[in-house]
Amino acid sequence: MSELTPPPIIACARVICYAFVDDDVRFTGRCEMLVDGKALGPVKRLAVCTNPIGNALILLYCDENWNCLAAEGHATVEKAQASAERAYSGISDKWRNSTSTDAGADTVVNLAEHFPPCSFCGRRGFEVANFIEGNHARICTKCVEHFHLILNP
Repeated sequence: MSELTPPPIIACARVICYAFVDDDVRFTGRCEMLVDGKALGPVKRLAVCTNPIGNALILLYCDENWNCLAAEGHATVEKAQASAERAYSGISDKWRNSTSTDAGADTVVNLAEHFPPCSFCGRRGFEVANFIEGNHARICTKCVEHFHLILNP
């Protein structure tokens, strides 16, 4: 992996395409991303990725080392790229397709390690609000609510 090429996975999401913000690209300021209550400002890298669950698309705003600084969801790759163009005039010609494969991406991140599932339904931490954990099991709040309804009709 060259220094400029993104890793196959950024913030547990598989990279589909990416772009570098260089001198040919102008930050317009038309970006509504907030980090810790402050406007994000210009970034060095952008990546359109698929979220590990449901294949939802997200546009990641990254630093020069591909660390995710902010993210926004989109329905299509084209809509994510159009959003990026509003904030970064000239970025449209910079997009490159990722050369990583699903198999290669799967070896980089182990979802079970980073997001252990609910022992009952299999949902992961990015799908539910909280978990209750015991010695050998964990249950998500959605399952607790479901079991509560069963036990208290």
